This record gives sequence, C-alpha cells and structure tokens, in this order.
Amino acid sequence: MCAEAVGGFLGAVLVWLFYKDHCDITKDANAKLGTFSTTAPARHALLARPIMRWLQRLFTALHHRIVRLINAERLCHVEAIHCCIS
Repeated sequence: MCAEAVGGFLGAVLVWLFYKDHCDITKDANAKLGTFSTTAPARHALLARPIMRWLQRLFTALHHRIVRLINAERLCHVEAIHCCIS
C-alpha cells in the first residue's frame, strides 16, 4: 500500500512537470486542480452517492461469489484427480 502511495505521488509529480507550462499560463485554479483530481457535482449528489455505494456493494458481492465458484471448481478438479490417482 505504501508503494501505491509513492507511485501515485510520483505520477502526480510527472504530470505536473509535463504540464507545468500550461499551469503557469492558466489563471483558473479549478482548471489546474482538474489536472490532478475531480470534484463531486453539486447536482444530484444526494442521489448519486447511495446509488454508487449500492452498485459498489453489488459488484463486490458478485466478485466474491465468482471467486468462490472458481475456487470450488478448482477444488473439485483437484479432488477428482486425487481420486483417480489413488
């Protein structure tokens, strides 16, 4: 996790170096910030967050279910091979 933070920081530094000339001539602070991050929209934020949380939980649950099924299938193959050998 520490390596991810360091990589993100170094990536941000590289972006800043590549676009430094553009940042120097741009007066709008929000446009400069948009290079590195985004802001939440003011409209529909109350509705968007619960929907996005629900979708995140749904896809996480589906992912875990698929992983369990794949692992169970692998276990069945291993047990079938073990039964054939012995």
